[in-house]
Amino acid sequence: MNNVDNPINLVYYLGREQYGSAPLIYGPHFAAEYKDDDGDGMIDMKTGEMKYVKGKDRYIATGRDREPLYQSSDMQLFPRVWDRSNDQNHAQFYADWLSLEQNRDPNTGQVVSYGAPSYADNINWFFSYQTDFLFMRYFMWNYAGRQNDLQGRGNKRDGNWISGIGLIDTPRLGDQSKMPESLKENKAHNTLFMLPIILGILGLVFQLFRNKNDFIVTFILFFFMGEALVLYLNAPGPMPRERDYVFVGAMYVFAIWIGLSVLAFVRLALEKTDKDLFKKVLIYGATFTFLVTIISSLTGSGSGAIMASLAAAVLFVVVVAAVTYIIKAVSSNGTNFKMAGITASVLCLLVPVLMAQQEWNDHDRSQKTVAPDLAKDYLESCAPNAILFTFGDNDTYPLWYAQEVEGIRKDIRIINTSLLGIDWYINQLRYKINDAPGVDVIWTPEQIEGANRQYIRIGQTQQMQNLDANAFYPLYDIMKDYLGQKVTDEDGNDVGPNTMPFSKFFVPVDKQLVIKNGTVTPTDSVLSQLAFEIPASAVTRDQLMMLNIIATNKWQRPIYFTAPYGQLGFGQHLRKDGLTYRLVPVVTKNPEQNWVTDQAMKAMRMGGSSIKANNLNAMSENLKKFEFGGANKKGVYFDETNRQSLLNIRAIFAEAAGNLADAGKTEEAIKLLNKEAAGIDPENLPYGMTSYFSQHNQTGIMLAEAYYKAGQLDKARKVAEGVRKDINSQKNYYSSLKTEKPNYYASMENESIINEIMGEVLNAVEQQYDPLKKAAKNPAQEITPEALLKAADSVGITVADSTK
Repeated sequence: MNNVDNPINLVYYLGREQYGSAPLIYGPHFAAEYKDDDGDGMIDMKTGEMKYVKGKDRYIATGRDREPLYQSSDMQLFPRVWDRSNDQNHAQFYADWLSLEQNRDPNTGQVVSYGAPSYADNINWFFSYQTDFLFMRYFMWNYAGRQNDLQGRGNKRDGNWISGIGLIDTPRLGDQSKMPESLKENKAHNTLFMLPIILGILGLVFQLFRNKNDFIVTFILFFFMGEALVLYLNAPGPMPRERDYVFVGAMYVFAIWIGLSVLAFVRLALEKTDKDLFKKVLIYGATFTFLVTIISSLTGSGSGAIMASLAAAVLFVVVVAAVTYIIKAVSSNGTNFKMAGITASVLCLLVPVLMAQQEWNDHDRSQKTVAPDLAKDYLESCAPNAILFTFGDNDTYPLWYAQEVEGIRKDIRIINTSLLGIDWYINQLRYKINDAPGVDVIWTPEQIEGANRQYIRIGQTQQMQNLDANAFYPLYDIMKDYLGQKVTDEDGNDVGPNTMPFSKFFVPVDKQLVIKNGTVTPTDSVLSQLAFEIPASAVTRDQLMMLNIIATNKWQRPIYFTAPYGQLGFGQHLRKDGLTYRLVPVVTKNPEQNWVTDQAMKAMRMGGSSIKANNLNAMSENLKKFEFGGANKKGVYFDETNRQSLLNIRAIFAEAAGNLADAGKTEEAIKLLNKEAAGIDPENLPYGMTSYFSQHNQTGIMLAEAYYKAGQLDKARKVAEGVRKDINSQKNYYSSLKTEKPNYYASMENESIINEIMGEVLNAVEQQYDPLKKAAKNPAQEITPEALLKAADSVGITVADSTK
């Protein structure tokens, strides 16, 4: 976010000021009330140091740091439950995790406020979420085993640590043999039987007894690379993805103790005079193993955690004693030092061999090219000389790589909206980069210096109270003449307006131009002007820049978005050309009424699929250029994040093919489906697989419907069979969990319901298109006494014997 070309920006950069800060020792909790001592309705603010940015010939003051003050009663020591923002669902996650009070609006049902967390809640969050669920769960992934690669959310199905030993796993998570098959077959399903943990704890205890000074140094390093980071980062809630790499330093330190286990075994086997050492190692080691296991099991039931921890402690004693006696026996009762060393080395080496055998396939990235291929697919979804708006870092970096390193589509101007509010980045847009011309942003560099035009409120001003509330105003004129007018502060600096009375705008359309340059198709009903209303009460500089670029472009260059951007009110004018969404002077209509998948999802209140308005000709041509990230190569592993990207590609092929078939272009539809089938091996990306909110299976059902639409019955049935297999496998798992571990089932109830809905959606698709399913659907056969009784039981109606 910082252009580090001057000392002040360097300080801001090194201080990571763009990320804000979290309270560590004393601060407000997440439901704290703002302070307003004088009762004027204005929040009391704490003023900090002045901030500066580099101007043309001087440093410009942008204002002092200001932070809101909170009621003293809402300030706490050691505030762990602190983030009041719900942008990333943090506040809601706090409330759900800690069972805090949630006050809802009686009309809408929306949460309007939360109950204050107690000190006990802060301690609970620190241990159960920050220490256990983050640090210790990641630690156990490496040295005990991993359940699967789904992002953990606190339930018993996704991303937990396991050992592969029933006595340890079942009390904590339920019977793992009954997990959905797609998760048991997941390459990140790693069972290490806690052997690396046992070796590490043995090395730790041995170092403690043999060299306390070395132990203190090593332990301090482990602490500061692990638990100290937990304290300092004060994690607020769910992250966009797993953050296990944060604690990699602690994992390295534990590996030192694993290495010392070889020496420990040799010494234990050769010790003849110090019999107490062996006993101490077993007692202390078992105790440490118990503590590590129970600290890693705080999110489960207390009895389950204790049972698992006791089993782990016993396992430590058994393994260490057995290996020690084997080494002693092989080394002639501890007299042959060389043989003891060789035996200990060989036995201990079996553990990293096991780790490699279990974990290599889900760590090998040598054949996986999802990021650059997906970037190419985005770029190839754009017409020549396009402007492409992207959102965030992970959305943008692969695109930059594709252009700068591989030289792909250097005619496209990529604009990262996350940087679009910063003056130095805006000024870069004015110049040509690669083969992409510069962009007119209307305002001069001086007009966007410092805090100028950084935040504009929308509302009637005193001078313009008589404006027609229903009128639409020319976007270019408002941006240039109204927001571009010179407004000075008390020091004579141009700060620009901070309020505008306009929220409705239009962009004129040259119909001949948009038809000639391919912005619209000849069959489109082209608007004479693109009119839209901003639905917010304010706009930020990045949004203003986006509006400026749209206004000045005047339909000369294609404008695309990597996501269906609707925050500024023109979402109904976006149309897919592939993975990207093009701004068009047309009121788009989504073809979801032609898709049983979409209609069934909406009927069951599950929203809809990703099917949006599209340009069939452009999509069909663009998809021919798509790459698949190595998914066509046998045995390549794709983790959950990669699978989501591949599912987006699979979905766009299914959508395009289905719509082509609806338009009577069956041959073109089949070609696209064949390309997808050749590009994505079902062994790498199954048609059906357990995922969060059944997103994976939704895409599979959509692909099956596309095959049905194209008349490919056998292939449609194959896809449907794969999806149904996973749906049934999930159903069996949820049923067993509900019966055997009802308290664990509670966190999976929503997933169970969604899975049932997916089954109904798949049924609806098959009954619509498949002749075999239509023939089987005989109402006269379905309405039987047994069927009626089953239906009555499902809704809780008790039927008397006489009625039966």
